[in-house]
Amino acid sequence: MFSRSPQLAMYVISVIPLVSLANKLYVDRLQRNAIDVQATLAEVTSFTWESISLIKTVFGFSSEEFHRRGHVKIIEKLHGASLRQV
Repeated sequence: MFSRSPQLAMYVISVIPLVSLANKLYVDRLQRNAIDVQATLAEVTSFTWESISLIKTVFGFSSEEFHRRGHVKIIEKLHGASLRQV
C-alpha cells in the first residue's frame, strides 16, 4: 500500500488512533452502565424477595400499596439504567 500511494496510506494509518480512542471511550461507558444495571437489578431482586418472603406481614399491616409503590420505583430505576445501556 505504501508503494502505490504513500499519502493514502498515511491517511489510513492516521485514522486508526482516533478510532481506537473512540472505541475505548465507548467501551468504558458501556462497562459503567452495565455495572449500574447489575446493581439496580440486584436491588429489584432483593426488594422482590423480601416482599414475597414477608407476604403475611405485608398483608397483616395492609401495606400492599406501600410495597407496590416501592417496587414500581425500583423497576423504573432499572428501566432507566437499561435505557442508558442502549
